[in-house]
Amino acid sequence: MGVKSIMIKKTITFLCLLGVLSLITLQCNKKKKADESIENGKNIYEANCSACHGISGEGDGPGAAALNPKPRNYKKDGFKYGSSIEEVKRTINEGLEGTAMPSWAEVLTDEQITQVAEYVKSLAASSVE
Repeated sequence: MGVKSIMIKKTITFLCLLGVLSLITLQCNKKKKADESIENGKNIYEANCSACHGISGEGDGPGAAALNPKPRNYKKDGFKYGSSIEEVKRTINEGLEGTAMPSWAEVLTDEQITQVAEYVKSLAASSVE
């Protein structure tokens, strides 16, 4: 095998390793961003939603006792109008007629609503036994 052939193989190997490392870095950055988004959603949820839905999403916040219908228990009942991020965002954005769930469109940005939706979905996911 000639020197040129060896150099080509080493270059190809190096480029493959570089590609794999780039993919790993990209996936780590995506996970970090998702974790940050959920953490932001948690903070927004605790400040705005936990009074009714409870800190852990069980519908047992301090305001829940006075409400009819009761706030959703995400850990037990899941989502009434769909569990996709877009469906959860729509509920947060528009509120629910006939319930105490208000529209948050005038209070939260679209990014914040997305973060809350991701956090609320994480609450429901954590209930899998």
